[in-house]
Amino acid sequence: MLPYAGDTNDSGLFRQFPTATAFARHLCGTLDIMLTDSRHGPSVMNVGLHPRLIGRPAYAAALDAFLSHAGKNQAWTATRSQIIQAWLLKTSPRP
Repeated sequence: MLPYAGDTNDSGLFRQFPTATAFARHLCGTLDIMLTDSRHGPSVMNVGLHPRLIGRPAYAAALDAFLSHAGKNQAWTATRSQIIQAWLLKTSPRP
């Protein structure tokens, strides 16, 4: 089971984030805090997306801005399956 955060989910677009810019700014700010967190080890930032919401032109542009920001900060973007596989590779006992 992976963490699922409500504040980085596009289902709040019209309540929490009335503009695409606000959504992009929130995602970028969340990532920035996670990248400067003093704890050691990996962490997961889950961004929940729904095509009917994030697919609107302005919000798609917001997602593109966030992905560009994440790429500049060398954050790994991955699917849930890829995250689970990476975690299993690092935590499974070796024969």
